[in-house]
Amino acid sequence: MVANDNTVRYQGRSLQIPPDAHRFHYVKATVRVHAYPDGSLAVFHGPRCLARYNAEGQLSDSTAGGRHQKDSTLRSRNRPIVAPRATARERISVSP
Repeated sequence: MVANDNTVRYQGRSLQIPPDAHRFHYVKATVRVHAYPDGSLAVFHGPRCLARYNAEGQLSDSTAGGRHQKDSTLRSRNRPIVAPRATARERISVSP
């Protein structure tokens, strides 16, 4: 469970959850800590990875929360931006 300072205690380490675009904080939320064979850790809330940490418990540069914080849109960078379609009101032409 996340503490009031937005941290999770895991095996004597305090893992700080960084802010992200989905929630202001995760205080009192139940999260999962995944420990990997190389010693790195990750904190998950449901299917979403909130943060990744190295073996020492320091926040990793390739954390999921950091990616979405900089780019708040989930639009693919490879997909071009196109003009929106006309609404139904714009398609109907009124003649006097």
